Amino acid sequence: MSFTFTTGVATFMAAGAALLQMLQPETWTPFYRAQLANKRGRNRTWVGLVIGGFGQAVTTAAVGLLVTILVLSVVAVADERTHLWTGVAVVVLSLVYFLRHWRRPDRSWASAAELIRALNSGSAEAKDPYGKLDQTPGEITRTMIFSPSFILAPMFVAAAGSGHTAVANALPVIIAYALFSIVGLLWLVRLIGNGTTGDPLEYLVTRSNLIVGVAVIVLGLVTAVVG
Repeated sequence: MSFTFTTGVATFMAAGAALLQMLQPETWTPFYRAQLANKRGRNRTWVGLVIGGFGQAVTTAAVGLLVTILVLSVVAVADERTHLWTGVAVVVLSLVYFLRHWRRPDRSWASAAELIRALNSGSAEAKDPYGKLDQTPGEITRTMIFSPSFILAPMFVAAAGSGHTAVANALPVIIAYALFSIVGLLWLVRLIGNGTTGDPLEYLVTRSNLIVGVAVIVLGLVTAVVG
């Protein structure tokens, strides 16, 4: 495993992306459902969300690893230009984020406070395009586990294609993503426990897909130029 400048940039981006992902209003849903339940139900939901968050991190890492292996198997034929084509692949993968940003349906919740109002209003269905408010805590947990995010794949690819090309180069990215996913979950648990309704980093969280898309393009350029 070789730790290069590109690997460092990818690791930093993975940490930030994981935190933003955990702080998205949609991720808060099980906590607010639990707040409306009794203590026993609330504790059970917190456990379920932690399990779901961990499961999602695992499946996301698996998807990122698979994409990395596929990309490297294609660009490896370029020999000394491997880092250049790896960078191009990362830029192409960034298009996924822009497509998600442009095609995303009307926003469901811009903040935690909006989510609470939706839960307590009769018009919640109009603000719930994904139908999450109708899910039980168990269904939400299963949805999280089996809904891997594509967020890690281009960062995996960039790290693996830098220095001496190897999938093992992406290990720091995996660790950063997992650790900051846990940090995000613990942060949310504390906020909900304190009865906080305001979202931290709200501006960044509500624009996370766009921010990550731009960041991945930058990462692709760094990979192509620096290697």
